[in-house]
Amino acid sequence: MNILSSILDKENINYNSKLTILWGNSDNEYFNKFIQKLNHNLISIDHLYYGDNIPNLVICNNKISQIRELSLVSIRYHCPLIVIDHNPKTNYISTENLEEINNINMSYKIALSKEISKSWGIHYDQILSYNDTQDSLDIWNNLLHNISMGLYQYE
Repeated sequence: MNILSSILDKENINYNSKLTILWGNSDNEYFNKFIQKLNHNLISIDHLYYGDNIPNLVICNNKISQIRELSLVSIRYHCPLIVIDHNPKTNYISTENLEEINNINMSYKIALSKEISKSWGIHYDQILSYNDTQDSLDIWNNLLHNISMGLYQYE
């Protein structure tokens, strides 16, 4: 029933909707607080099993440790997966792991700076920083709504 509800709920999303976002943990507390200012319902993976929340969107903040699990949730609930890279790639990440990660279907990839984008050597849909201005909040809010309202497809 949850999967069907997730698909039907997409029809009711508009720019004033409060989204339910499955939020992968992030070490970036400043970014966490920034996203909380958008006043969406942020849930963890535990809420899927113990609560009655159905995500409109999945945000992965650490693709090395979270991408596999969150991509499966994205497929199960037919909702988009956004991967946000907060840090430049380090030399400790093997090329094999990186290729496997990049082959996972992601709806949208965001790097928080050009430096981060260049270090990973992959195509990002957007390079988008954030700050406490209303313009920045509006840009992120519109982006999250646009992605959540779009047609979700996985291969």
